[in-house]
Amino acid sequence: MNTRPVATFARTSARVLGRARGRIADAAWFGVSVLIAVGLVGSQLRSATSSLAEVADTAAAAAACLALWWRRRWPVPIAVVLGVLTCLTPAAQVPALVCLGTVASRRPVRPLIAVALVLVAATVTRYVDELSVPRFTLKISSERGDGNGAVNSALLLVIVIAWGLYIRARRQLVASLRERADKAEAEQRLRIEQARSGERARIAREMHDVLAHRISLISLQAGALQVSRRQDDAVAESAALIRTSAHQALEDLRGVIGVLRAGENETSPLVPQPTLADLRRLVEESVRAGMAVSLHEDPGDAYGDVPAHVGRTAYRVVQEGLTNARKHAPGAAVTVRASLGTGLDVEVRNPRGTARADLASPIPGAGQGLVGLSERARLVGGRLEYGWTAKDEFRLAAWLPLRE
Repeated sequence: MNTRPVATFARTSARVLGRARGRIADAAWFGVSVLIAVGLVGSQLRSATSSLAEVADTAAAAAACLALWWRRRWPVPIAVVLGVLTCLTPAAQVPALVCLGTVASRRPVRPLIAVALVLVAATVTRYVDELSVPRFTLKISSERGDGNGAVNSALLLVIVIAWGLYIRARRQLVASLRERADKAEAEQRLRIEQARSGERARIAREMHDVLAHRISLISLQAGALQVSRRQDDAVAESAALIRTSAHQALEDLRGVIGVLRAGENETSPLVPQPTLADLRRLVEESVRAGMAVSLHEDPGDAYGDVPAHVGRTAYRVVQEGLTNARKHAPGAAVTVRASLGTGLDVEVRNPRGTARADLASPIPGAGQGLVGLSERARLVGGRLEYGWTAKDEFRLAAWLPLRE
């Protein structure tokens, strides 16, 4: 069973679900940040007259909330900007912490340290009354209390960084497990293919060792019968036909072995496969073997439009029909029809056998010919029907599409 399409679908579904979860998370954090910002700067929004500082505070809060939608694409620059904005408005603190978590979960350690230092500096700046530097004294809006605010802010930074690192570790673990699963699946496919190649080679050896030997004996004995002077011309002709058939069987066997071994060497030359153009030759061989076979082709000159794999399947249908008639209805007249319409229709009909039971030589069969033929027809998109009709005739028919 080929599991590659299933695995591809699973990976695609996981990516789609991951994007959807990311968008939902962005919307959730945006909503939370907006609610907090409205609570912090709501009085300024309701005021009819606002100072320039209040307008800047409100604008900074709005920019901080909107920046969350781009935090996955540019997490480090946005986190730095939001860290600076926290000095202007407390409404930027939640967006800044969210971006810090994104940096911790998606970026290396060095950018994380840089962003953390910016946020620490912004936190320290918020909890002093004034910042004095040479030649300048900058007055800052103070959040100074009993010192608990600074401790809580530092603790919150540590918690967010730890949460982001945990998300990163979990994501890396999932990726590692997925990579191991893909590698195990590839190794399993390789083992299965190696097992199939070994089995094909084993079957090819068995066929060569068993069938080739016995068919060679048939050919040798038929040749001896053909050159015997004590036999009449009819027997010599039959012996020649047996010998020719044995040689053809050896060629077919060589082709089958080549197909079985194709897994070992795909460039191995294979014996040309039969097509619809070989139907007449197939019928003539059966006639020379003593069967009464009639062939009706409509039209027989348009076979060039039939795809090679469809023509090969049709040939096998007729071949199986003639073989079954020879086995189970000796002496019966066989009718073969091939016609082109919306597809290729092939039919083989024969009544019950007319030869005496003591003269008919039963040929053993595996009973799997029609089953394999049905599978052949299904693989090319066609269908196969067989069974006895109301006229007491055995009918083997196939419809095969001309296009896939």
